Amino acid sequence: MRKYILITFLLQLSAFANICFSLNLPESKEYTYEPDVVISTFDNIELHGNLLTPKNKQGPFPTIIFPNSWTIEEHEYMAQAIRLAKEGFQVFSYSTRGWGCSGGYINVAGENDLKDLKTIIDWLEDETPAQRSNFGMAGISYGGGLSLMGLAREYRIKTAFAMSSWTDLKESLYAQNTPRLFWTKFLVNSGKLLGNLDPRIPELLDEVLEGNEEGFKKWVQNRSLNDNLGMINLLRKPVYFANNFSDNLFQPNALIKTFHKLRGPKVLDLSQGSHATAELPGLFGLQNYVFDKMSSWFKYWLQNDKTAKDFELGKIVVQPSVYKEREIQSYYQVPKRLYLHPRRITRGGLSPYPYLLPAQSDSFMAGLDTGASTGVPFLSAILDAHFEVPTIKYPKLNNLINSIRYQTDRFEEGLKLRGIPRLKLNVEVSSTPYQLIAYIYDVSPTGIAKLITHGAYTGKSPQERINIELVATAYDIEAGHRLAIIIDTQDPLYEEPNNKLYKVNLNFDFKSQSYLEIKGWK
Repeated sequence: MRKYILITFLLQLSAFANICFSLNLPESKEYTYEPDVVISTFDNIELHGNLLTPKNKQGPFPTIIFPNSWTIEEHEYMAQAIRLAKEGFQVFSYSTRGWGCSGGYINVAGENDLKDLKTIIDWLEDETPAQRSNFGMAGISYGGGLSLMGLAREYRIKTAFAMSSWTDLKESLYAQNTPRLFWTKFLVNSGKLLGNLDPRIPELLDEVLEGNEEGFKKWVQNRSLNDNLGMINLLRKPVYFANNFSDNLFQPNALIKTFHKLRGPKVLDLSQGSHATAELPGLFGLQNYVFDKMSSWFKYWLQNDKTAKDFELGKIVVQPSVYKEREIQSYYQVPKRLYLHPRRITRGGLSPYPYLLPAQSDSFMAGLDTGASTGVPFLSAILDAHFEVPTIKYPKLNNLINSIRYQTDRFEEGLKLRGIPRLKLNVEVSSTPYQLIAYIYDVSPTGIAKLITHGAYTGKSPQERINIELVATAYDIEAGHRLAIIIDTQDPLYEEPNNKLYKVNLNFDFKSQSYLEIKGWK
């Protein structure tokens, strides 16, 4: 077993580096392995993949297709492909165009990728013992997004199991008009280094960072499940989403909204983790919750094995922490609303009671990072989610000139936060465009604050009532603790739209309340 894990580890290192190579596996009594499958697609691009076919069962076989993740190639899922082949599935893994040994430009789930998928399914039906029209797709990140698009556009794909995937590419990269600076730069630079990136992609993302989003909006259109729900809902195709709360590339909010639009069998499973980290051990052949669910999902839908069902259809499942049991969530719950009250000297209040006094304003200046932060991009999310090493700050030392803090009294019975928090504010600024970053903290009796979640909003009007949607969370605040909101204008995850020094006013009056609201999962 140790030898197998070591070999898998070395294989994944090569796959993560997107090196073009061929892998020969020892002969098995349970499956045959074809390491160098080459398929010529519609525009004479060669796609490279590998095929595992069961030996100990009579075909035709239900077939699972794995497209690669961003920066990785066709050998990424080898450990899980072997497992599925032993369970009676035929498995085809391939490098999408622009990655690994495959030719062409990276297409990001565009029309070329979907035409390639059709060619692959045609080849599998014609050249292998694949069971016709009984295909499933699965993948992580880029592969998950492609799997969802395949389910939406190819009638022969019966079901999909998408991990750390997007459902709305525009919202993932540009939600609330705020470009994802860190992740867009990572995607572009890694695509240039490790793949054959379409030259138009860096140009589009540079345009977004400069505030010109029209070309980007046109490019992302029809590259998301959210734009292609017709066939899935008409045929009631089953979908399993497995994503992570602290994934700041594909934040869960867009996924939750898409989930509610689906009319067929569905599951939304949200783990603690950053982008692709909850499922990562499964790629190395280790026992893994997410890939165990994938196995049972495909057995149920593609092999008609009703004994494999270990999921509740139509449900949202959440993991409040790595040390707590998963919970089945209701879509709805009684809204929790905490009203903001203006600052008194150092901080404002958060109260279950509305603000009923005369109109007043709180002011702070943009242009300087304040210490309120999501931390080191990607790394801080991993440390918090998997090792409970939180991103912390001491609110009493908060920069009062460039930020503002609102805080509750101590909770007598604690508070469960479940769902998407929304912060309603009355904003007035001296220069546009402007950006606001809102952070929610759990403040201990000693005054140490742990980051729970955050949200970023970019506005273009000098005076408006705004709704900042924060990243969905499942978090328990203990009795004796407080909840704090800190608002500033900068964070390393996001592009700052205005380099000027400008003033931000938060206006309060009894007719137009400012508040934090958590409604649950709808």
